[in-house]
Amino acid sequence: MHPVFFSIGNFHIHWYGVMMAAGLMAGLASWSFVGRKEGRSLNFSSDLLFWIVIAAILGARLAYIASEWDYFLDNPSLLYRLDQGGLIYYGGLIAATIAVYLFAKVKKEPVLALYDFVATSLPLGHAFGRIGCFLNGCCHGSPTSGWTGVCYPSGSFAWTKHLSERLIPSDAQASLAVHPVQLYEAALGFCVYGFLMIVHRKRKRPGVTTAAYLTAYAIIRFNIEFFRGDERAMIMGLTVAQTVSIGLLVSGIVLFLIVRRKPIETKPTNKPASA
Repeated sequence: MHPVFFSIGNFHIHWYGVMMAAGLMAGLASWSFVGRKEGRSLNFSSDLLFWIVIAAILGARLAYIASEWDYFLDNPSLLYRLDQGGLIYYGGLIAATIAVYLFAKVKKEPVLALYDFVATSLPLGHAFGRIGCFLNGCCHGSPTSGWTGVCYPSGSFAWTKHLSERLIPSDAQASLAVHPVQLYEAALGFCVYGFLMIVHRKRKRPGVTTAAYLTAYAIIRFNIEFFRGDERAMIMGLTVAQTVSIGLLVSGIVLFLIVRRKPIETKPTNKPASA
C-alpha cells in the first residue's frame, strides 16, 4: 500500500482524498435514487451534502486534533493537511448531526424523516473512507499471525509504531503483519448500507432508519476497536470510540422505543420535489 495516488513534481494526490471523494459521490448517487421516491430533487440532495461535508470535515478534524494535541503542538504546520488523513468519524458524525438538524429547520423538513434520509448513505460513504484509511496506512490494526494480516512499508504509521515499541529492528523494511481493520469496517459498512436500504424502504414510522443505523454502527465500531493497533485514548479501560459507541447504542435503542409510539405512515409522502 502507498498513500500517494499519483504525483506531478511536488504535487501529490493521496488515496485518502480520492476515496473520500468517491464516498461522497457514491453517497450522493444513493441519495438521488432514494430521493426520487420521496419527492426530493437532486438539488436538494446536493445542498444537503454540501453542508454535511463542511460540518463533518470540521468536526472530524477538530476531534482528531484534540486526540493528538501534543503532536500538533509540535507540528502546527500539519493542522490543515487533510490530504494525509487525520479525521475521527465520531467527531464528524456529531457535527453532521447538528448540521442536518439546522438544515431541516431552514427547509421546514420533518427532522426525523430527514435524519432517516441521510442515514441511508452514511455507511456507504464511511466504507469508502475506510478503504482510504487502509491505503493511507492510518487507523491500522494490531499485530496478527492470521491469514488476513498485511504488512506496511517502512515509514508507515504501523512501521513507526512497531519500531518505537522495539517490535522490529531499525533496518526492517516493513511492519509486522497487522489486522486490516479498515477493510473489516469497510466490508461491514457495505453490509449495513444494504440493510438500511431495506429498512428504509419498509419503514412505517419516521426515525426507524436512524435508530437502525445508530444501533448497527455502534455494535460494529465497539468490536472493531479490539483489533485496532494505533494509539487510542482510553476511558476506564475502553477507548473513546467504544465509550461513544455505547452512547450511540443506547441512543439508537431509546429512539426506536420512542418512534414505536408514533403513528404508522400508511403511504409515503408524495410532496413536490424540493428545489
